[in-house]
Amino acid sequence: SEAALTELRRTNVELRDRTDARGLIVEGERVTGVRLIGRRGGREETLAADLVVDASGRGSRTPKWLAERGRAAPEGGSMEGAVRYTTRSFHRAAGDLDGDRFVYVTGAPPARPRGCVAFAVEGDRWMVLLFSYGAPTPTAIDEFRAFVAALGAPELTSLIARAEPCGEAATYSFPRSTRRRYDRCPLPAGLLVLGDALQSTNPAWGLGITSAALQVEVLEARLARGGDPSPGFHAAALRACFEVWGPVLDRDAAYDVVAGRPSLPGRVFPALLGRVFVAARTQPALARAVLEVIGHVRSPLSLLRPDRVLSAWLTRERARPALPEAAATP
Repeated sequence: SEAALTELRRTNVELRDRTDARGLIVEGERVTGVRLIGRRGGREETLAADLVVDASGRGSRTPKWLAERGRAAPEGGSMEGAVRYTTRSFHRAAGDLDGDRFVYVTGAPPARPRGCVAFAVEGDRWMVLLFSYGAPTPTAIDEFRAFVAALGAPELTSLIARAEPCGEAATYSFPRSTRRRYDRCPLPAGLLVLGDALQSTNPAWGLGITSAALQVEVLEARLARGGDPSPGFHAAALRACFEVWGPVLDRDAAYDVVAGRPSLPGRVFPALLGRVFVAARTQPALARAVLEVIGHVRSPLSLLRPDRVLSAWLTRERARPALPEAAATP
């Protein structure tokens, strides 16, 4: 993006392309840099640093590097619940979905752990993603269309039935949500772990960037105070992004195929909010409110405003016979 290019033009920013970090440089009780190796030519070098931030994602090597130095690796709180995805692109016509550019069919806990989302993207294409807990998602086009049809969302079924696919299907799996407890193991000063390397959650809920942003706000405040931001950082960062961790685990644990049990709020709120989620299918204002909750822009409590609950109740009562299973609460 232009914003990223602007940052790279700064004299104090340097991008090392095709370079891997191979380990930490530790002097006494402080990290003072990293060991690097270039992918072209294999040249090794050391890079001194006052502060080292590991933002390398779920595959972070920091636990391995700590173990190599005889330090305890962080505990890993996790929620087992393998999620499978298949993504396909389809040609998009001007009249598809009457001009709408986004369709989201949620799963329906506890017994229907699957769903679909379709986005209008560049190049006059639809990007359509299937997801399923536990069971594989299909790649063959006939099976792909059958999966969508079984969700009971007629608009999406009709779209996928007539749209021509472009390109091949791509698959992906996510084995578990993980929280690495760096706050509970002694770390050398000058080392921070950030983003998915600290906490990674089921990407079906789209909250990875939100979690990382909450952590960055903690780091930004500490840097503004001056001095070493590393003491106590991980405890503060994990507190800040727990507001993502807790709800995501509750949503996943609501499915029969996922091990674990939702918290009390996680068991109560789906029943209370289910009517609003159903009504959102035909009411744009409610749909926007639902997406704000899913995207962590608003609290789930915002869906319990009396006017929204009343509207959802009346909509459900009028439409009960025609509502498909696919419209149930996520």
